[in-house]
Amino acid sequence: MIIRRMETRLSQTVKSIVMAASVVALVVSAGAFVPVKVAKADTIEYGKGTFEISAPIVIPDGYSLKGAGTGQTIIKAAPGYTGVLVETSGSTDPTNVTTHHAGVEVHDITIDGNSTASRGVYFFGADDLVLENVEVKNTTDTAIEHEGATDANYVQRQTWSNVTAHDCGGWGVYNGQGTRKVSYVNVKVIKCINGMALAHPEAQVNGLQVVNNKYDGLWVRDSYSLNLSDIRAMANGQYGIHAQGMSYSVGTSWLAENNTKTDVWFDGNSSAPGFTNGTTRGTAISGLVTGHIKYDLGTYQGTASPSLVVDSGVDVTFGNKRLITQ
Repeated sequence: MIIRRMETRLSQTVKSIVMAASVVALVVSAGAFVPVKVAKADTIEYGKGTFEISAPIVIPDGYSLKGAGTGQTIIKAAPGYTGVLVETSGSTDPTNVTTHHAGVEVHDITIDGNSTASRGVYFFGADDLVLENVEVKNTTDTAIEHEGATDANYVQRQTWSNVTAHDCGGWGVYNGQGTRKVSYVNVKVIKCINGMALAHPEAQVNGLQVVNNKYDGLWVRDSYSLNLSDIRAMANGQYGIHAQGMSYSVGTSWLAENNTKTDVWFDGNSSAPGFTNGTTRGTAISGLVTGHIKYDLGTYQGTASPSLVVDSGVDVTFGNKRLITQ
């Protein structure tokens, strides 16, 4: 049974109420009241069920949003709601672009845009961000987006673990400039307009799947000091892996196949004027497989030709490179 909950907006203005660990809202399930409450002073916790909202859940600095597991706790846009579902304080405030929001976490939850909400998660300037066991789906724009603060200090130390985005109308995962020291483990983007945009330096990726997205699978731009391992980019409608600035970095175990335009493109053009790392240099890839196999991988699959493109001026070397054709 779908559980409907009363609108709850947790913001800085009600932080004192939240810290009291009182009941924040009530929902009805089979005639029983089920509390949506703060389990401890810094945790906003939802139990099993589907909770429809028509205003964003605003996570204060230092707080965790926690469910009972993906597919078990579902935060869902109420019919007709077009806004963001989960955000940090001030995420959509244009005067807030230099503010850092430290210690925000999201765990064990599904966020469903219901094909009307614009974004599932929109965070800004989130130092020490943790996203763990999170699924976001059915948004009209980007499923999960983080933008770094625009002051002189980088946003630092983020962990994205077991994160899935699918069926979204923008990027599945977008982590923007002004961010560094990020760990990604087991990230999947499936059936979005674009897969994942990694637009910051100093990242470790262990396990990424970008499959059957309408345009790009993985877009790396203006970055350095990356270690991208176990990357799978398959059946995307344009590029599997588009590296537009990936300097002084390493990649291991890349599989890019059945993409439509090019499986892997090391682009010699900067993504924006003045980007100091807009052209890849000093980078090595070990274990690259590209090409086409006779297997149905979905709507956007194609036969990339050529499957690997390295533009003039790009400095990248390959070890153990293989092209598969069937």
